[in-house]
Amino acid sequence: MKYAIIIGDGMADEPIEALKAKTPLEVADTPYMDALAKAGEIGMVKNVPDTLPPGSDTAILSIFGCDPLKYYTGRSPLEAAGSGVLLKENEISFRVNMVALSEEEDDFNEKRIYSHSGDNISGEDSIKLMQTLIADAEFKALAEEIGMRFVLNSSFRHIGIAANVEVPPVEFVPPHDILGEKIGEYINKPTDMVSKVQRRMMEIAYRVLNNHSINDKRREKGGKATNSLWFWGAGKGVALPDFEKTYNKTATAITAVPLVEGIAALSNVRNVKVDGANGEITTNYKGKVDAAIGALENGSDLAIVHIEAPDECSHMGDMEAKIKAIELLDEKVVGPMYDNMKKFGEFRILILPDHPTLLKTRTHDGSPVPFLLFDSRKDTGLGSSFCEKNAKNGKYIEKGHELLKEFLSE
Repeated sequence: MKYAIIIGDGMADEPIEALKAKTPLEVADTPYMDALAKAGEIGMVKNVPDTLPPGSDTAILSIFGCDPLKYYTGRSPLEAAGSGVLLKENEISFRVNMVALSEEEDDFNEKRIYSHSGDNISGEDSIKLMQTLIADAEFKALAEEIGMRFVLNSSFRHIGIAANVEVPPVEFVPPHDILGEKIGEYINKPTDMVSKVQRRMMEIAYRVLNNHSINDKRREKGGKATNSLWFWGAGKGVALPDFEKTYNKTATAITAVPLVEGIAALSNVRNVKVDGANGEITTNYKGKVDAAIGALENGSDLAIVHIEAPDECSHMGDMEAKIKAIELLDEKVVGPMYDNMKKFGEFRILILPDHPTLLKTRTHDGSPVPFLLFDSRKDTGLGSSFCEKNAKNGKYIEKGHELLKEFLSE
């Protein structure tokens, strides 16, 4: 038996008036998911416990079979593990987003956050901007004040690791939750020493980066300047259950997101890097499918394919792009995965979002999400097209981490 989990990050949503009270998943053209749903089982699962923040960190822990109430210590330690960094006992880590702030205001507090991803900064440009910043004497002195070093990634997502300090009692909010809002209300709220230092680092980052030649070129092309940092998601290191020992199966994850890579690495799940996989709607879908099927052919029992695009489109508030992202997931991932898995004879496929990301608010939500479970050995004939409304008529799983055990049960 071979298994595949396909995660459409942030794919679920609420009914939208502009879509005649339907959700993007409901109106998207998804013939492959609908066919699998009609032959399989659909239902709802709650991946985010009510007492924890809604996000991929808590939700994907659940999908990997880990109870977030037991294992969640913060987002950044999971991402750090995805970059190959395991925290020492005296260390905490932070997600360090490169962000795009408005340029018109002289008062830093009055600036608005236009993009949580630095207007999709990536590759060498992202790394060069961070290297320039780290070399700045004033910024470097502040980093040393809290014992912070940086792990750079070729995207807007970097990691800051601080030694001999405590997790701030009040943290900076996730930047994707306050798009378009003035930042002063949020960056001045935390009052501990570490947060005060980081707030000053953000302001220095704006001074150093705003007129960098990379940003001059971005403006010339009609883009926004990647001109500051945002620290969030602090936490201490965590050990997760060994997937192979827990389920007596081997697994491989294919993703472009460090968070998912980190959860996989901490769970003894192999990660496969795919050229051109970028977490956006332009990601290398074929490369991800090829990597997943290749992993199954080479001995893995389970392939986990994570697609970030629906979530990013939701954060941008782009309804049409979100619908397109869902359709691309269906056409370029679900269909090819199903067709290729036929060669294994018996197989099961689980498809689900991790959490809803609402176009209305452009933020994550902790509500239950629809899931689709297809088993090649049987045709239930009971299912219907795959969407939130229809899934509410099926089974409800209150504790999301229990779904994996059911999925892998033969």
